[in-house]
Amino acid sequence: MNKITALGFFNMDDTAVILKQKDLMQAKVFCFDKIETFIKQHPQVKPENVTKTRNVVTKAKTIQALAIAVGNFVLAHPSENLKVSK
Repeated sequence: MNKITALGFFNMDDTAVILKQKDLMQAKVFCFDKIETFIKQHPQVKPENVTKTRNVVTKAKTIQALAIAVGNFVLAHPSENLKVSK
């Protein structure tokens, strides 16, 4: 039986929203709002995942870098059934 994994902090549509922003801070506020909404809806989320997600948003230096980071978060989420090879 396949277990369905809930979606993560972001979805791929969020990358398009980020790329349409004119200001990096507006894009970051959008991301932080998405994170806070997810936490409210999923109070059992691991604190280390919240910290990692917030750090990725905080450290982004450009809108494009932020969109790529968010896209990577989506692709790395277990709901996508993708694995990182080491």
